[in-house]
Amino acid sequence: MALQTSCRAINGLNAADARAQILAKIKRIGAQIEGAKRFLGPDLALVVFPEYSVTGFPWGEDAETWKAKAAFAADGPEYAAFAKIASDCSIARAGTGEPVHWIAEGGVYEYPSGKKLLGMTGFDTSTVIWPSEPGGEIFHLTRKTFAYTDAVTGEMTSEFKGKKVEPIAYPYQVIRYRIQDGRIHGDVEQGTAPRIQKIKSETGIVSRRMGDTWAYTAQVYLDFPLPGGKRYQVWENHDFWIHPGRKVDEPHHMS
Repeated sequence: MALQTSCRAINGLNAADARAQILAKIKRIGAQIEGAKRFLGPDLALVVFPEYSVTGFPWGEDAETWKAKAAFAADGPEYAAFAKIASDCSIARAGTGEPVHWIAEGGVYEYPSGKKLLGMTGFDTSTVIWPSEPGGEIFHLTRKTFAYTDAVTGEMTSEFKGKKVEPIAYPYQVIRYRIQDGRIHGDVEQGTAPRIQKIKSETGIVSRRMGDTWAYTAQVYLDFPLPGGKRYQVWENHDFWIHPGRKVDEPHHMS
């Protein structure tokens, strides 16, 4: 299920108020998923919602400010809240390596008015190639493209206020997972020439145990130059759950 939910941006809030608003939003998402589960029934096994659903985009604030009020600690209350939602509703399942496809819609909004400037629509598709020998690298292949649409008509558009806008496209993205010093590391290569981005994992993926469930958290900080001398900076958090003993139909979860 693609969950469409309203988002109140935390831009301009202090760290304490921002954290409180994030937790309130996670609670609301939990209530929405619970309601959807009751309506759609037990077959609901995957819920997808857009990036920045609980924070809004970090527009106009530097990385340190955003880190202080929006980055989730691996053992923090935000992850605990999302984990409880997944456990209570038995959702967030992603499969065992078979190709997965998502269709998503979103928007670009003016800050602080909230006026919608552009719509967005696109897809994300993914598959995994498992190693033939134990201990070998695992290859995760993804492709995603998102195009802009007119805020009123919903039609595809290639310009905004007379200026050209181009789709956000990753024709390919390769993630190579490896074991190093007892941790899983994921090295990423994405984009197209001449702007191919390579992100090497330095600290690895944090793991923690909650009862019989293992949770793995991959935190990614992107920081690379843009044309005109500016920089693109963003935090991403990816969670994975494994339930041993096949206590659910599909023991591998992600968000």
